[in-house]
Amino acid sequence: MRIWREKDYYQTYLVSLPTREEKPVPLAQFCQNQGNQIDKVASLLSQNWNRSAVHILREELEKLDKDQTKTFFDSCAALMSN
Repeated sequence: MRIWREKDYYQTYLVSLPTREEKPVPLAQFCQNQGNQIDKVASLLSQNWNRSAVHILREELEKLDKDQTKTFFDSCAALMSN
């Protein structure tokens, strides 16, 4: 959540919907625009967000007892898969 807020990812949307002021576009153009937006967001998250998340996980790993490690990573895996 810290990364999400600090980097303003919470304002990043997977789709790019037109505003009321914009004129309608053909369906093919709309689909193309959505594909471009999805690609842009996927690239942003895979490059920047993943790197930041790994950094935080490494910091946390240093603080954990060995008994907590499996639980921590199982929790992270569940969170990230959602």
